[in-house]
Amino acid sequence: MTVFDPRTTSVVAELDAAIEAHLGWTRRVLRCAVLGTTPGDDVLAADAHVRCRFGRWFAQYRGTLEKIDAGAVARSLAQHEAMHDAVRALCTDLMAQRRGQAHDLDRFEATQSALVAELAHI
Repeated sequence: MTVFDPRTTSVVAELDAAIEAHLGWTRRVLRCAVLGTTPGDDVLAADAHVRCRFGRWFAQYRGTLEKIDAGAVARSLAQHEAMHDAVRALCTDLMAQRRGQAHDLDRFEATQSALVAELAHI
C-alpha cells in the first residue's frame, strides 16, 4: 500500500472541497436559470474567480503548481476567469428576464471543459 505525504493528502482534500463548492455554485446558477433567483454576489461579482473556493485554493498553491507546469497554470487561471465571466453574463441576462445568449453558454461549457483538462495535466 502506498502512503501519501500528509501535505499531499491535504492539498487533494482541499481541491476536492473546492470542486464540491463549484458544484454548489453550479446548482445556484441552475436555480437562477429556472427560477429567476439571484445566484449570489459571489457569482455575480467581477472578481468571482478569486472569491470562489477554487480560486482561493489556486492562489494558495499557484507557486507550487507553476513549478510543475507554469503554462498549464496560466491557462487554467485564464479558463477559470473566463468561465466565471460567462456565467455572470448568463445570470445577468436571466435576472433581467432576458434569454441567455448561446455564445455565453458555449463559452461557459468550453472554458469549464478546458479547465478540467488543464488541471488533469498539472
